[in-house]
Amino acid sequence: MATIKIIGQLREENTIVRVYILIRHGKERVQIGTGIKIPAEKWDKWRCRVKGTTPEARRINLHLNEIEARAERLMFELSLRLRKSLTIKELESRTRREVLGDEPGRESGSFMRLMRHYCGMATPATQRVYRCTISRIEAFDPDSDGLRFEDITVDWLTRFNVWLSRTSKSQNYRNIHFRNIRTVINYAIANDMTAHYPFKRFRIRPEETRKRSLDAEELRRLFDYPCEPQERKYVDMFKLSFLLCGINIGDLCHIEKIDNGRIEYRRAKTGRLLSVKVEPEALEIIRSMRGKGQLLDVMDRFTDHLSYMGHLNKRLKQIGPVTYRRHGGKERHPLFPEITSYWARHSWATIAAELDVPDAVISSGLGHAGENRTTEIYIRRNRKKTDAANRRVIDWVLYGKTDGVQSVRPGTAAYYGLTERQAASLGLIGQRPEDPL
Repeated sequence: MATIKIIGQLREENTIVRVYILIRHGKERVQIGTGIKIPAEKWDKWRCRVKGTTPEARRINLHLNEIEARAERLMFELSLRLRKSLTIKELESRTRREVLGDEPGRESGSFMRLMRHYCGMATPATQRVYRCTISRIEAFDPDSDGLRFEDITVDWLTRFNVWLSRTSKSQNYRNIHFRNIRTVINYAIANDMTAHYPFKRFRIRPEETRKRSLDAEELRRLFDYPCEPQERKYVDMFKLSFLLCGINIGDLCHIEKIDNGRIEYRRAKTGRLLSVKVEPEALEIIRSMRGKGQLLDVMDRFTDHLSYMGHLNKRLKQIGPVTYRRHGGKERHPLFPEITSYWARHSWATIAAELDVPDAVISSGLGHAGENRTTEIYIRRNRKKTDAANRRVIDWVLYGKTDGVQSVRPGTAAYYGLTERQAASLGLIGQRPEDPL
């Protein structure tokens, strides 16, 4: 039968004792944080209780007695009722729920329990991000299970940031964890679990990121580059994402059909319902990549869109001239060695902004529109603006036209932003994209 006892451990530079329930089961043991913290000088390490007879000391000791009694009773009842022996994880789960009243953070005030609960309510993609944050917190703070909302102070966040910086040099990457923490705390405040909010004084400051988009000339080089046939489908997928207002590849892989010349889909990240007009250039690519169950054949060839995206990004980074070594093998000279599928989305937004498309229309095309409910008339009008903006972007990038006026002739060195010699070396000179239908 498993045994339990109350223990205290010194933490925070030996000034604070955190109180735990210790469960021993065979050779295994687990500690469960109670959320109780006592100044080190007031803790009796032999009795595992608070020193003195003050009303506050008596109150805490009575509470610890109750916890210990409930835990012992639970262990005894489980040994009588169950024929099979529970694992240490199962005992831990039952103790959290039946002894500490674990209702995702409300009664116990546990930050980590609420964070796990919030993670479980999210979409699969968001769950992966939150699980990463949870694992980072657990690695940083061995006593993370006992963290209360009040323990997430400016000092704690600052120390966590310093610890993260040892392995994550990018501040923007580290900011993902802090935004996740802030979201959970905001959720707790909204549900009357806490009033504690440390982000009034701890600011999440983004760093300026490196370029993650291609300009019009660079896109033309990528789209028109005479790559190997097996690489063309990866360039076409990137191009298709761009032609559909920078649609996310994960969403694109799961679209089932075109309806009245449009694709209607719900964005996986936000749950927002979006509609994009399928222009002739996009339709041509779709016809060459028809799938069985979905609009495209990606899911016919890959188990999930994440494995495809990894493969796609790898191949995109390889697009470019190849030289063959004298003694065998080949050496690649990629056009854009850092490119990923997400660059299509950034590129569409950047070029739309350069063409003076209003920010609200760009946001609508990307699916970043606000949460306000609107009338169906407004939604239709907004779609027309997005459709018009997308057509302007396509005309400029593919045909060198701005508002119907030919600004640069396709197939020329200027069209690719290169000299005649550079364009010829890449095999781009002489290509003549047809005018839009």
